[in-house]
Amino acid sequence: MLIISLNVRAQIFSLVKDINPGAGSSSAGNLAAISNKIFFNADDGIRGAECWTTDGTEAGTVQLKDINPGAAGSVPSGFIKINGVIYFTADDGVHGRELWKTDGTEAGTVIVKDINTGNASSSPELLTIMNNRLYFMVAASGIYGLYKTDGTEAGTVFIKDVSASVMKNINNTLIMNGGGTGGILWKSDGTPGGTVMVKATAGQISSLIDINGIAYFHQGGMNIKVWKSDGTEAGTVMIKDIPGSSGAPPAYLTNVSGKLFFVAPLQTGGAELWKSDGTEEGTVPVKDIFPGINSSNPFNLTKINDKLFFSATNGTFGKEIWRSDGTEQGTVMMQDIAIPGDAMPSEFTLIGSKLFVSATDNTHGRELWMADLAVPAGGLPLTIVEFKGQLATTNAQLTWKTVAEHNTSHFEIERSTDGRVFTKVGILNAAGNSTVTKAYAYTDRNITSLGTAAVYYRLKMLDLDHHFTWSRIIAININNPETVILFYPNPASENATLTITALKKENVSYSIIDQYGRTMLLKNASINEGSNTITIETAVLSAGIYTIVLKGPVTNTRMKFVKQ
Repeated sequence: MLIISLNVRAQIFSLVKDINPGAGSSSAGNLAAISNKIFFNADDGIRGAECWTTDGTEAGTVQLKDINPGAAGSVPSGFIKINGVIYFTADDGVHGRELWKTDGTEAGTVIVKDINTGNASSSPELLTIMNNRLYFMVAASGIYGLYKTDGTEAGTVFIKDVSASVMKNINNTLIMNGGGTGGILWKSDGTPGGTVMVKATAGQISSLIDINGIAYFHQGGMNIKVWKSDGTEAGTVMIKDIPGSSGAPPAYLTNVSGKLFFVAPLQTGGAELWKSDGTEEGTVPVKDIFPGINSSNPFNLTKINDKLFFSATNGTFGKEIWRSDGTEQGTVMMQDIAIPGDAMPSEFTLIGSKLFVSATDNTHGRELWMADLAVPAGGLPLTIVEFKGQLATTNAQLTWKTVAEHNTSHFEIERSTDGRVFTKVGILNAAGNSTVTKAYAYTDRNITSLGTAAVYYRLKMLDLDHHFTWSRIIAININNPETVILFYPNPASENATLTITALKKENVSYSIIDQYGRTMLLKNASINEGSNTITIETAVLSAGIYTIVLKGPVTNTRMKFVKQ
């Protein structure tokens, strides 16, 4: 009998703080990168959805102000900064949903103007900066239209009675949709007379993006139509008409290094990732992530540095974090946060090298997660040449060795009872700088009281610049005649790691079988008592689904993995 963990993935994103502890969800959302912090709304389970800020640490993740005291919450959204002031919308329970501002302090968080007086809401939306002023739409009956503000009550004024559901500042001109069905392209210079119609199009404009001073937008319906406009009627033209269906998803138009990315159906019917250089022939699919008639349904497309981040499913894993450089080969899943199920990552937001995302791992509910993109692809400047663990009476005795440490700070020892959710159980200082082999040891006491057949460990390795990465995962058997097998990362790319924790020595064979039953690799290995690591050469495999088969006197199992 085996204990098999198939779902160990590369750990890139980690939980920032469990704001609503346990399985409860804080529903962290409306993320905005402002200065060196993230502003967002979250519900701690007591005060409702309120304004929070974080610097990426658990201690630095705090509520800014309880605007609407009680369980209802003010549900702030639309955070945007102009002239050192952060604007957003909120409902304090007295004035309805109105425009607010903050200087980052509790005392400096105040309402700008009660546009729809009393407890009725003006519901400001589409907050947009142009020429040092904040513009927004008001959707309330009788006062709907385009407004602007200088941050004062007197300076918050009505411009024109035009409605819109998308609006962007492109070359100091507000470009927006309008009309009863949102099928008219408008522009505005911020004055009543300068707010005019550009061109009527055939369907609803539901996405809008700026690429090199040109407005790109999309229309849904029976077909997905991609357009571009230079702000003139003659210069507003359709790029490509992509056959689809009335159920086609929003396009999520996104600019990555001057190239347009969006979502549209393939000829097979599945909704997948596309790209465009602004020409009909250059508007093509990037990758069929979930092949066949199925849809990977990419959503929340976001430019992070020179890459595209988004959520999608390939049918093997749920809706997880993906990244693309615009090529089929470079479109890969980064991490499977929710095991099993969907992490539903959204609102990718970058501050410095720290990438934040709202997601759920099926344990903590929807919370804030973070990855440090400054960590080199090969990890921190140290190499672990050995990481072992064994049961000594009732304790776990962990040992590891490093070579060539540079600028290292410390190790955090993390433990798990299921191989996926880890908690910190100890800290050891690192050498800092060393060119020789350094040996470390840590004892985790009384692990037999955890009541589990196996206990998993990994090392979080941090440097003096606060960058970090994780070691491979090892497992320790607890009085159980079973072999523990880990295979990661899954999906695999260059190479994968097979970790076997055995109670006694044995010789095993391992083979890789493709989806057509062909043997692609067959090798033998000698397994010693304790933790053993085997590098599986997946770089030579084509993309697809494979099965790895292990056979020995004690070990006899098979598991599937994906090669990207």
